[in-house]
Amino acid sequence: MIGERSKASLAREAKRNSPETRQFRNEIEHFLHVTNAEPNIAYFLRQDLKKMTDMAYYGMDIGHRTFSLKPTEIAIEYCNLLANFGTIEFTRKILKEISRQQNQTLRKLFLRPPDQIAKALSLGTKNGYWEHPIPLKFVRTELEKLIHCDLKKAHAFIDILQCVNQIFLSKEQNAVLNAVHKDSMPDGWKWDVPDSDLYIRYKVLDLNL
Repeated sequence: MIGERSKASLAREAKRNSPETRQFRNEIEHFLHVTNAEPNIAYFLRQDLKKMTDMAYYGMDIGHRTFSLKPTEIAIEYCNLLANFGTIEFTRKILKEISRQQNQTLRKLFLRPPDQIAKALSLGTKNGYWEHPIPLKFVRTELEKLIHCDLKKAHAFIDILQCVNQIFLSKEQNAVLNAVHKDSMPDGWKWDVPDSDLYIRYKVLDLNL
């Protein structure tokens, strides 16, 4: 039937309007209030949380911003606010919610370089996947830990992430990677040592990029 909505669409709307999502939105507003968040940073966070139809601020008027910031600058300001709020559970939830979609702050730290865009166009975007050399799950876990124990190191980690470009993998390459290091880095790998190889997941599996 024309105009009939899918079950998935209805489920996303139900999640957005659920008591849990309303409670989360109240928690965000409380967080922004008690941390005295700068209005533009508050705007950026609300904007991050309205990108998808099941998100807390989707379809809502969140005002406007008066200046722009780079994703790295926004991410650092988020870290500063979360460090002052002091609840790990809330930090975990925020980091997860702002990394679900390509146009959100954490994902925008990873750029798509021209050579990989050319590869995606050559293979066909339906024949592969965009991949983060340092998995987002690893990024969130590391930031969650650093925000509450070493804020300066959290800033340094974000600075490292802006040096890491997204990679386009064929479906076959992606299957090989997922079988071993879908959400993990190789044992013993550290990002905070000199000459750390940020693309090591592909190299240990001999994936030709």
